[in-house]
Amino acid sequence: MSKVCRIFACLFLLFLCLSGYTQNDILAFESYNKGVAFLKVDELDSAVFYLEKAVSLKEDLTKSYYNLAVAYYVKGDFNAAVKNIDVFLQTNDEGVNYFLKGRAFDNLQETDSALYCYKLAVEKNPDADGAYFYSGKIYFDCKSYELAAQNFVKALKINYKEEYLFNLACAYQKLNNYEDAIRFYSDYNEKIPNNKQSYNNIGYCYSKLDKNREAVRNFEKALEIDSTYVDAYLNRGMVAYNLKNYPRAIEAFSKGLEFDADNKYLLNNRGVAFFKVEKYLEAQNDFDKLINLFPDDGVAYINRGNVMERMRKNEAACEDWQRASLLGIKESDELLKTCD
Repeated sequence: MSKVCRIFACLFLLFLCLSGYTQNDILAFESYNKGVAFLKVDELDSAVFYLEKAVSLKEDLTKSYYNLAVAYYVKGDFNAAVKNIDVFLQTNDEGVNYFLKGRAFDNLQETDSALYCYKLAVEKNPDADGAYFYSGKIYFDCKSYELAAQNFVKALKINYKEEYLFNLACAYQKLNNYEDAIRFYSDYNEKIPNNKQSYNNIGYCYSKLDKNREAVRNFEKALEIDSTYVDAYLNRGMVAYNLKNYPRAIEAFSKGLEFDADNKYLLNNRGVAFFKVEKYLEAQNDFDKLINLFPDDGVAYINRGNVMERMRKNEAACEDWQRASLLGIKESDELLKTCD
């Protein structure tokens, strides 16, 4: 502590003595100030120690409870954060305090309690963009995409942040509102130009709109940012597959497998593409590997059975279709009729 700070602290303590505070009060204020100072420099254990000491000496030193809640939250002790913010809320029911409590519940995965706290936060402070945003995140994770989008829109109206743009675009994509998804992803890219996921998602949306040239252009942009980005190879391959350009699809899927050799979707789709161009041994190899990795993947058994049938290995085909049926794949029921 600098000489100036020590002098200030002494003068502050002298002021407290002259103001009629008890010795415990003075020690509480001293501990509180130390706790806040440690909190500001992220020395969380020391911050908690002194703040806990402050409230043990003076229970009505309410600011200590708020700072304890912050310290415990940053430490990841969310139950302790809730406990302390509850005490603080008894005398300070501002929106920001409900928001902090909501974030703690959110991290505890108590989503109903988190949503309730976020609701109180915006009632107290209608400009609490963070409360709308994290409500939207909860709804998104629960697959309530319409409610998610509504909350992201409210957050954006208050604060036009990149994170809000991206999440709103994701919600619109899930709602099959591809035009708006592209618009908000594009707005996001203007602010954050090197996000591979955003370009990949734009490409996916364009592919759903049958705008394949724009789709491929965005997949390529994603791969310019990260040449190992497997999702972009997968989506680029699917565009080619849907256009019945199976060699180009195989090329894209194979490139993706160079970076993720056990990727379920790449293996399956390349196997199907090999099947389409009558490269049955290559298709079988992909489905063999897929089944070894994911023995409960019924679709893989269907596809390998189809390959076996084309290779005139009817007994093996029927065994695979039977296995698919046992795994609940209804498509196999019709195929099994040919095995009688």
